[in-house]
Amino acid sequence: MFAYTKIRINVASNGAFKANGVMVKDEEGRFSIVSDNDIFNAGRHTTCPLFNSALFVTEIPGDHAVGRQDSFVTKCLVLGATSPFSRYTYETVGESATWNEGGTTMAFGSLFEEEVRAGASISGVAIKDGYSRNQTYTGMNGYHHYSHSSYNRPLSTDKPWKIGVELEVYARNQSDFNTITGARSNWFQCERDGSLSQRSFGVEIKTIPLNACDAKSVDFWNEPMARLKELALSKGQTSTGLHVHIGKEILGRTDEERRRTIDKLTWFYYYLVEDIPANHAKNVTICGREQGHGAALGFGKTPIAEFAKKVGFENVTKSSDAFDEMAGTIREAAQNARHDINLAHLDNYGTIEFRKGKGCIGKTRMAAIVTWWEQMCLYCRETQPNELSFDAFFEKVTRENPCVAYFFQSDDEC
Repeated sequence: MFAYTKIRINVASNGAFKANGVMVKDEEGRFSIVSDNDIFNAGRHTTCPLFNSALFVTEIPGDHAVGRQDSFVTKCLVLGATSPFSRYTYETVGESATWNEGGTTMAFGSLFEEEVRAGASISGVAIKDGYSRNQTYTGMNGYHHYSHSSYNRPLSTDKPWKIGVELEVYARNQSDFNTITGARSNWFQCERDGSLSQRSFGVEIKTIPLNACDAKSVDFWNEPMARLKELALSKGQTSTGLHVHIGKEILGRTDEERRRTIDKLTWFYYYLVEDIPANHAKNVTICGREQGHGAALGFGKTPIAEFAKKVGFENVTKSSDAFDEMAGTIREAAQNARHDINLAHLDNYGTIEFRKGKGCIGKTRMAAIVTWWEQMCLYCRETQPNELSFDAFFEKVTRENPCVAYFFQSDDEC
């Protein structure tokens, strides 16, 4: 039989919250700490008998004589003076409990639902279950302050690609700015951005790479957007954007497949979406603005593509070689430009970035913009050039995704 209790782990130097954990005592009196955050850099990433997922288990050194009856409170006090644990302080949360080996396991995060809700009311939904807590993001940091290789990660994955979002906002006042940037989070960061010069208190809120199912979920964005609406403005400010980064895995398994998808995607976007007024209007309806930041009218058009348009795209797309030559010029034009489709980060960040979105604090808008771009990538990847059709894409994306269809509903009441 095991005994266990929830503990709160704080930074010793300033008292800041670091992680939730569970302290476990086995039948021989040996203690260990279980967490989804390897804060001691000494944990074993393994399955603890109490829980149904892989977590970090850190054994606590000390006198493990059989029958030793240290209480959890005593062990927490002693632990604060024991290296490498002395960087933190430890406090028990609630009552201890027992667990019979071989009994039903539980979800680690389920033990901390009350703590997460309490933290949400203070710091704007700072903690998301389902993501590691190896790092705690807090404060207002410089542009691209955080490393792009050491983000917290999903504890389980749904797709080969992840999706990150950058939302630019202005806090309503100094107090709200402090609340936003003072949040302690495992899934978003606050950074400066030079484009946010329209008014005071500009903040770029940048997520870690999220599971695609979360990034597209209205439910995932519900609480964060509701809280952020109380603290910030975005839609009414001309300088704010909402940029979406999607992992290059969405483009294909090999470099050649990815190049092929990009060729189709850039041609599709600049000629079958933006070059046709009715289709451009639908794109604006979802993205929220006529032009993305740094975009230029007529971008993506090339002499070869313009000639192909004159002779008829249906003739060019029938030939693989002709299409490759035409679409390759569009891809090359987009390669080093921070336009609506930004390809500059494919090598360094491993993402393709979509920059047309208008900054907006809304759960449905957030889900719709992310879904629009993800589904456009998949449609272009899976469809042959001569079969690409904006009408077919639009019918599919609105039929399968209510968050996108929401922005095209009409009022037919009499």
